[in-house]
Formats: sequence, C-alpha cells, structure tokens
Amino acid sequence: MRLSRATAPIRARSRMDRLSRLIGIESATVGVIVTVPLRLHPLVRPHPTVRARWLCRLTPDELAVWRTGALDAAAAAAGLVGWIVPVGVNGTGALIGPASPGEGPLPSAPLLQLQAPLTPMAERELVTQLRGWWRHRRALHLFGRPLLVLQGCDRLSHAVFGLQRLRHAAANLLVLRGEPGGAADALEHGFDGQVQWLSQPGPERPFPYLQHLKAAHHRMDTGGGVWLPAVQAVTTPMEPCFKGASAEAYREWLAQASAWSLLRHDGSPDAPVWIESWSGHQRWSPVGPPDPAAVSPSLTREDPEFRGWGECRAEHLAVLVHGFYLDRLEALLAGLPAAGNQEGLSELDLYLSTPLDQLDEVEELLQDLGLPRVRLYGVANRGRDIAPFLLQLLPAALERGHTAFVKLHTKHSPHLDHGEDWGRHLTNALLAVDVIDTLQARLEVEPDLGLLAPPGTLLPTSVELHSNWPHLLTMRQRSEFSGQWLLQQRFIAGSMFAGRVQALRPLLDLGLHLQDFETETGQVDGTLAHAIERWISFVVLWQGFRLEALPGSAQAVPRFGYGWIRDND
Repeated sequence: MRLSRATAPIRARSRMDRLSRLIGIESATVGVIVTVPLRLHPLVRPHPTVRARWLCRLTPDELAVWRTGALDAAAAAAGLVGWIVPVGVNGTGALIGPASPGEGPLPSAPLLQLQAPLTPMAERELVTQLRGWWRHRRALHLFGRPLLVLQGCDRLSHAVFGLQRLRHAAANLLVLRGEPGGAADALEHGFDGQVQWLSQPGPERPFPYLQHLKAAHHRMDTGGGVWLPAVQAVTTPMEPCFKGASAEAYREWLAQASAWSLLRHDGSPDAPVWIESWSGHQRWSPVGPPDPAAVSPSLTREDPEFRGWGECRAEHLAVLVHGFYLDRLEALLAGLPAAGNQEGLSELDLYLSTPLDQLDEVEELLQDLGLPRVRLYGVANRGRDIAPFLLQLLPAALERGHTAFVKLHTKHSPHLDHGEDWGRHLTNALLAVDVIDTLQARLEVEPDLGLLAPPGTLLPTSVELHSNWPHLLTMRQRSEFSGQWLLQQRFIAGSMFAGRVQALRPLLDLGLHLQDFETETGQVDGTLAHAIERWISFVVLWQGFRLEALPGSAQAVPRFGYGWIRDND
C-alpha cells in the first residue's frame, strides 16, 4: 500500500528567548515507575543577563589596599561582586586582621582562620568581635543570609557546641566549611555547606592545571546544602606551580563553574563561584561577553513533506532515522538486518526524515533497497536530528503504538578527531543483531528499562555545561526538575539510543516548534538541539525508568570534558 503525498502544517508560535552567554563583564538512578504525567509549567524566561555571583578571596598582601576601597572599581569591571577576606583568630578569640568590611562599595565576608585551639570563653569573645562585621551595611549576604567561611574547624572547643556558639554572631548566619571535605560531610558536622577545596601546589611538584578542568566537567552533585565551586586564577609568580595553566583554560573553568552553580541553584542571582586570587583573575579575566546566538528566521522552505508505503504495525520495531548525509544514510540503511527483510528477526518499520532538497533522492534509495514499510518526511535543515525526531518521527511512532524503537542519525562530527569512527560506533552498537532481536522481549520482562545507550556514552550532565546551560536552565524552569537533581544525572551523548517508545511521550509536552530551534550556522554545541540531547535522558529518568549502557568497547567515544587527561598528566 502506498500513501499519498501530503504537506503537513506546522504550528506557529513566538520564538523562545535565548539567554546570553555566561562569560563576560556582565548507570543512572533507578526508581519506582511514576504513573502521573510529567507536568510542565508555563515558560519562564530568565533575564538575559543572568550570571553567577563571583566572590574573590583576597591574599594577606592585598588587605591593606582593599581596606581603602582602591580595588573595588577594577574588581567590579572584572565581574566580581564581593570579597572573601582572610581573618586570623588567635587562641584568645581575638581577630588578627580586619574586623569589618572595607571602604569600597563591594560587600565582603570573613574567612576565619583559626590558628590555635579555642576555649568556650574564647569563642564567645570571637562572637562579640564578629557582630560588628554583620551589622555593617557592606557585609556580604548569600541567599539572604550573612556569610561566614571557617578554616581550622578542628580547633573549635567542641565540634557541635563550638559551631553553635559562632552562630550567635548574627541571625540566620550561613556558615560554610573552607577546608578539605565534601558537602555531605560538612552537613553532618553542622555546617550549611562547603567551599570546594583547591590544594596549593609548589614548584617542586607542579599540578596539571587541566585536571581541574576535567574535574569541573565531570562533577556530579551530591545533594544537600550550599556548595561553592572554586576556580584557581594563576598569577605570574604562581606559574611554576601549575602545568598547562593559561588564560583560555582559566576562562573555560570559570565558565564551567559558573554554569554548574547557576543550574544547581535554579538560576538564582546568588549562585556563587569562589575565585582564588584577585591578581590572577585580574590578569586573566574575560574581556567581554560574546554576542548571544539568536533564533533567527530561515529563508528556506520549512513545511515538511510526507511520503510513505507499507503498513506499519505496533508490534514491529520502529527504526527512527534522520538522514542528513546521503552517503552515510545509504551505508546505515544497508546495515539494517537483511536490508529490511528481517529474516528471523523482529520486523522493522522505518521512520525517516531528510532535508527537503534531497527528498526525491532518498525516496529512490529506499525503493532500491526494497524496504517494505517506510514513513518518509522531507524537513527543513533546522534543529539537527532533534527537531525532526520530536516533531515528526516520535509522534508518528507513538501514534502507531510501537513498543520499542531505535533512534539513529547520519552522524559526521567533522569538528571532532575521528568523528566518523564515533558515528559508526553508535550505529553499530544499536544495530547489533542481539540488541534488535531481544529489545522487545527485554522491555516486557524489565518494566524499569527505559533506554539503551551505546558503550561509553553515559556522561554526567556537567560535561560541557558551560556551552549548554542557558537552554537547560530555561527548560528546567518549565519542568518539575530541580537543578540539583539534574546535576546528579547522566545523559546519553551522541543522540542515538534504543528503548521504550512510551518513555519518551512526555517530550511532546515540551510544546516545541521548528521556529524554536536555531538556524544552522555550523554550531558544534550550545543549541536547543544539544540541550534536548540531554533532556531526553532526564525525562526518562524522572519517570523512574533507567538508562543502561550496552557492553562493549568505548574506544571510539570522544573524551568529552577533558576525559583524555590522565591523573598523572
């Protein structure tokens, strides 16, 4: 049976506001299956200048100039909004250093460094001296609370009562630990959170700077409390202590930490980042924000065109493919089991999208291959493989009632070394006979199985987050997801996977339209399509389904987020 040609309408809507870029002067969780649908709230657009709150720790040598306010104008021009001021505390509870904020307009908070064990009496004396700081109009507040950072916690008279005494210095005091440890451990010891600890290496054993970037790209949230990601700026005298430090690496690290904090704190203007070294930041700080990418109108035809033949059936396996590169599409289709004849295997129904200008060629190719059941969509070249997947292929597979699917596309990735190997790795893993032949049976006996991922493609949300946070933050504000929850998850990189069709139904509730996606200008990251690549996994996980990586070698997978850096590099 051959279906008649038709042109499908596309609903128009106002375009989604894009957030500006961040830098500038301005196996996954398994749960119980959720039966209630995911609710999406009306679109909330963050202010285009939303950015993290950069707080910079001063060194003792900088305190004298800071007191006069002479640093503040340059600091504000470099994006800083507050100071962290080191203040020593001796054994009697007396302050060794500033007892109040400086004369400049930027607010400041004390970093108390306990230099000797304190008695309860000394702690009460310390509280008396600190009260003046938080009564000052330039005392730094974070999330509406006066901020105190503490080092030398083991020198308190008592792990519990000593900290409780310090809290009397100000109402609703936010006390963070500023020494090695995790957020969960800090909460257990009575703190409100943790500042990320960065060790200070010496020139005799310089530290590989790019290891910091790798850690920033692969950091998963542990949940609970306040967590301040820290970034190390490097002064000229410090350069012998770090291998591979550069302005470019620092700016990426700062952007990554800022994106992480913004997402974790749900876009709050108080989302903090701790910067080590004012002199280093002044030396390497970003010079200005890039122009934000806009969602612009396309001058090419955008109405999709449909063609098809054969009778697709719900019990068949739906193969959903976006074919942009014709040569790769032919190789991909030829790799289907028995070229579509499916001898002894699950029968396959092909749902395929391709750019409108090559629709006739693709139709001829499909006819030559003898594929028996095809739903073919000619689409605008917009939104990569994601837009046609959400707007044409997935709705069609859901309407037919398929249980299982495989999603593929003709991945090329010319911006990556060995990009072709990456694409072949993804398609070969998902088209393996044992995967296709057992998928439907596995879904029946494993009700929590959501998606199967090619080997090595499950990555933390935080990987390359500095390029993708604006869209993710906007989408988060439309959902029930918290930023902390998102940063505890993994997603399937590469946008190819197999699994349960119904697990993807909530994606249609996003209400996206073609005009929401950026026009194609050669972007390699940071578009709405790249954000939805992650969002697909989040929607599946939120419903209580799990993601499972297929067994096999991950050698062909690019080492995103500095994954190629070894611990001893």
